[in-house]
Amino acid sequence: MVVKARKGKPASSAPESPIEWTRADPAALKLFDPASKTCTMNCGPHGLDPRSREERLFLCDDCTINEPKAIRTMIHLVMAVVDYEGRDPVRAFTTPEEAEVYLAVVQAHQRTRPSVLTLADDEVDDWESLLREWEDKHPAPGHGSANRFEIETIPLGFE
Repeated sequence: MVVKARKGKPASSAPESPIEWTRADPAALKLFDPASKTCTMNCGPHGLDPRSREERLFLCDDCTINEPKAIRTMIHLVMAVVDYEGRDPVRAFTTPEEAEVYLAVVQAHQRTRPSVLTLADDEVDDWESLLREWEDKHPAPGHGSANRFEIETIPLGFE
């Protein structure tokens, strides 16, 4: 007689514990720019991963951090030019539009400079006082004798 060994019931395996996904702080995630990191692993999300691509990128330690692009701040200088002495900065502006407006004001005032050639003979003695009065009202104080004014744009700071 052949006796068959009785197979025991298979031991019940412990139920799989669910994966505990690391989650990002919602406030920090809102501030995160996904363009600041690049995925180098090319691994896709797990089928049960509830996190967004941005959240996974934010939390990933294998991704490379992109260097921010340098933003150069430019300033726009209105320069007084004296042909035989060089150039002096008169005023600096953060936008080219502001510099253009100021330059137009200065150039308009330059066109009103009193000329000794246009005065009658009896007015020539008053020319110096007229010139001083004109210079006192000049929008670029101390630069009334400049031959011309122009804008020069330069980077602010080092680098």
